[in-house]
Amino acid sequence: MRTRKLDGFGSLGGEALDIHLATASEQEVIELGLDHLRDLVTVVRKEQVGEVTLERFHEICTTWAIELPEGGYDQGEGHARLRELYGEHWPSQIDKMTEDDRALVSEIHRITGGVTHLRGMLRVTGIRDEEGNHTGMFADGELDWHSNQQGTKEFAPAVGLLAWEGSGGSRTDFLNTADAYNSLSPAWQATCNELIAVHSWQEGAIAPGLNAQQVEILRMNMCPQDDCEVPLVTVSPYGHKGLHFAYATIDHFKGVSKKESDEILTYLKEQILRDEYIYSHDWEDGDLLFFDNTVTLHRRPTRDCSKRLMYRVCFNYDRLLQLRQAALAAHESQEPAST
Repeated sequence: MRTRKLDGFGSLGGEALDIHLATASEQEVIELGLDHLRDLVTVVRKEQVGEVTLERFHEICTTWAIELPEGGYDQGEGHARLRELYGEHWPSQIDKMTEDDRALVSEIHRITGGVTHLRGMLRVTGIRDEEGNHTGMFADGELDWHSNQQGTKEFAPAVGLLAWEGSGGSRTDFLNTADAYNSLSPAWQATCNELIAVHSWQEGAIAPGLNAQQVEILRMNMCPQDDCEVPLVTVSPYGHKGLHFAYATIDHFKGVSKKESDEILTYLKEQILRDEYIYSHDWEDGDLLFFDNTVTLHRRPTRDCSKRLMYRVCFNYDRLLQLRQAALAAHESQEPAST
């Protein structure tokens, strides 16, 4: 499958050139996925996507994964709370809830409106209904650098984002921390290798200006438990070593003072948040992007999303990894024995 190198995003990133996702075969979808594992961020522009349905978008993600857990991987307390509030029979229980819980569940219901049959999919939009209620996640304003489920020990390693309507004039930026990590001095790499980030929820750090319900949903998805310990250095499913540098919820590093932790974060921001590692995507309706959630960060510099509707799925690469491992093993078995 032909791909074209993305401008920015360091040495990685790719744009698919010769695929039509609406009608692509399973094998073509798998080949795209294997390229995506290597590239971390894959752009499929509307011309290569075609008239894709939400069901087809979901099917592509399912082709790469073995299973799509609800919203991604289990996140302990945060997702237990979501499951408790938003179960299959929640409408029959809503009268027994507190006023705050009813408002929260209603917000969740609108965020997944129309796609509850597609496991793990939700709406990302600032569009409001006739009563002025939000109908999607990340409704208002800019989003700072983040990764989904960032303050958790387990997180879905992959995200698919489909521009559905009103996306023109909006942008998403993607940051490649693998190249940034490789550019650090050996001493700083060794330091980073030992650092354990202690994550705690900091309201407004990622997405200032959200309503109370959206803030609570964001907390339960991003950092449901304070003082969660996550290694700073990680490896992408493909094998790219980089930083899980979701600094918006990093309170400090384990065993390091708050003052020294802040100094480390300041230095790393200066070294990592650089234009040469950033790809900026200007959206058009119909564009579909897949991006890594382990060593890649993303942000939304666009403030007004009141007319934009996107659909997002978090998932894993388990099936792709099995196929890749099998291909590598087959290749090794065919190599001539050394003499």
